[in-house]
Amino acid sequence: LALGRTLETLSQDADNALTLQLDNGERHTVDIILFATGLAPRTQLAEAAGLSVSPSGIQVDRQLRTNQPHIYALGDAACIDGVNAMYVQPLQASVKALAATLGGTPTSVSFGAWPVVVKTPLLPVVAYPPTQPPERWRIEGDGNDFTALAENKDGHLIGFALTGGCVRRKVELSRAAPGLLG
Repeated sequence: LALGRTLETLSQDADNALTLQLDNGERHTVDIILFATGLAPRTQLAEAAGLSVSPSGIQVDRQLRTNQPHIYALGDAACIDGVNAMYVQPLQASVKALAATLGGTPTSVSFGAWPVVVKTPLLPVVAYPPTQPPERWRIEGDGNDFTALAENKDGHLIGFALTGGCVRRKVELSRAAPGLLG
């Protein structure tokens, strides 16, 4: 793993071996490269405006209010009661709640149990990460078809991951799991 590094050069020899050089000068010969990036909220403008921010984003309550009067935040930069959900369904729910609030009807945003769907044809993946550390994971399946269920100490479902043919259980498990905002 080369976390937090930048790739400077990449070459491939006649035998298909890959050689890479990182920004710190390290060179590695590898069989495969997995490039994974994450989203990070850009909060510089919010900080300059005196808004409360954390590494998770601009801190807002369930009505999307910041710590400054008349300033609201939503989308990838907003962290609602400690939850930053950087995908479409939470954004759509936030837009509806904020529109109602700005229209004179104070409305709290509500998130269901909305899993993230990774649309990879060779191996479909659906994940609904637990918002708290699970007591245990129950894993079932074989080959590419797996169901992983995150459970709390009482045995209640709090998250899940599905691969292959098991992604068909997405709706069933989403209905059984707690909402993203609890």
